Amino acid sequence: MKIEHVSHSSLSALKISPQYFQKYINRELKQEDSRYLDLGSAIHCYILENSTFNDRYIVSDVPVVGGMMGKFVEALVENEKFVNTSVLDGTEDSPEEFVLQNTDHLYQHCYDISGFKTSIATVIKKLDNPEINSYVTLLRNSVNKHILSQDEMETILQCAASASKHAVASTVLNPVEAEPEKEILWTHKDFKIKSIIDNLILDKEKKMVTVTDLKTTSKNPYNFLGSYISYGYYRQIGIYKQAVMAYMTELGLDFAEYDFKTYIVALQTTGLCECVVYEPDNLDLSIAIDEFESLLDRLKWHQDHDHWDYPMEYYNNNGVIKIKLSDEAISRIRENS
Repeated sequence: MKIEHVSHSSLSALKISPQYFQKYINRELKQEDSRYLDLGSAIHCYILENSTFNDRYIVSDVPVVGGMMGKFVEALVENEKFVNTSVLDGTEDSPEEFVLQNTDHLYQHCYDISGFKTSIATVIKKLDNPEINSYVTLLRNSVNKHILSQDEMETILQCAASASKHAVASTVLNPVEAEPEKEILWTHKDFKIKSIIDNLILDKEKKMVTVTDLKTTSKNPYNFLGSYISYGYYRQIGIYKQAVMAYMTELGLDFAEYDFKTYIVALQTTGLCECVVYEPDNLDLSIAIDEFESLLDRLKWHQDHDHWDYPMEYYNNNGVIKIKLSDEAISRIRENS
């Protein structure tokens, strides 16, 4: 399997299972709710790269069509350009690059993407609905831009306001000399690693480095520990710190001379859109690097042996994976017994 680069996300997939990693790399995993992901990306853009926001997003003045119908009409507008309409009147042959030869083919393609179970004729008839028709027109007039609803834009503004009035978030997210969405390509253990840091401040005068990761959540941001553990956010910020060290070495800077600060800014996309800033403990970052090294070793083993159906332990223990309670679990069991 060809792996161009690894990242925190792909290593998190490997932590689930080698099969999951393989499907992640090959882009075969089912996508999560795109509207929620789009909102998180829009909040990142508005706060970290505000000057590009209007080039990338447009706020709808008509109701945004969601669900399967939303997927259908979005696919419709996106793929209309692949229909060679001249074929329909017989004026010329279709070039090979046109994969959709007529409108019926286009509708079928969009229907397959959307996941509808009702008949395609019923779905096509819905295009006559004035609200849906208006949304299609908006999409056609907003090519290459993401559509946001009025409510989504209001949430974005509330999140931005919440971050701007927070004593720490306002400093680590909006400094003058920051590098937002900083992409660092680096090498470790013969793997190319790609890290995209939400906001990096490299203050050469004060010898201070600040690494900030912005997270959006629909849940209470004060109850963040579960996500911190389950999504491996401690590991992510630890990997980012290593990436910055590699970046500084490339610049000819001695990172040992700098103080490092790492923060996770959690922004709530519901309710009061509250903002909470977390600073991972140094022990967490140490554990993060241990996990990072271990996952790279595991990945190398799977690459070298070309075994991806099961975890490494399966192959090393004749199909059996041993299980054992951790010291923490044992203590918890004894406390509750």
